Amino acid sequence: KERTSSGGESSSDVSVANNLPGGSSGSSESESGAATVISKVDDTKNYEISKTITNQIRDSGAIQKIHVAVMIDGTYILDEKTGKDTYQPRTQDELEKIENIVKVAVGYNAARQDQVKVINMPFAKETEGFEEETIKDLLKEELPAVLQTLVAAILILGVFITVVKPIALKAFEIKKLESEEDELDKSEKAGANATAIASEEDPMLKILKTTSDNNVAVSKINDIATSSTPEVVGLLKRWLIEEA
Repeated sequence: KERTSSGGESSSDVSVANNLPGGSSGSSESESGAATVISKVDDTKNYEISKTITNQIRDSGAIQKIHVAVMIDGTYILDEKTGKDTYQPRTQDELEKIENIVKVAVGYNAARQDQVKVINMPFAKETEGFEEETIKDLLKEELPAVLQTLVAAILILGVFITVVKPIALKAFEIKKLESEEDELDKSEKAGANATAIASEEDPMLKILKTTSDNNVAVSKINDIATSSTPEVVGLLKRWLIEEA
């Protein structure tokens, strides 16, 4: 803020009377042209806080460190005296070459403190602790499955013999009986037609033909009755029932 004053000077003298209370200072004092000017100035300051944003993009699955251990077998030399293989460890030069190959393969980085270790150690032979499987062992393993298959086959065969076969035989017998009945019906119709035709001819011829036809019919009936006795009995029963 600023304050500026301007105007005339006071003409009164400085005395004790002027400074006493109740004095005539107000009457004796005269002012001319007094003026006061007040001005106001506002100053606003804005403070900004700077901010820096850093974005780091990393691929997923970043490798932080690699540790690789490699164990290799040595070489074997056949001993001609004993006939057995003698283990021979690999040289340090061979181990270093293998280690370099492994480092290249895995992407070795020393700044990342990666570690690669290659050691030489004899492997266990595949034949040690292996027993040859005998036929008895195979039977023990496969016997449950074989028995299960045999039981299933026996059950299926029993169902076929006790259920399917009787039904098939019965259906075949019924079909055979129906065919024989159809043959009898055809022979009866043929005899009736022959009798009707003979009735229109000469009486003597009719008698002779009727006699011969009857003989033929009787012989056929005898043959059928002899060969198919149950069917004939069933047919006669049916005729008797129809006539009744």
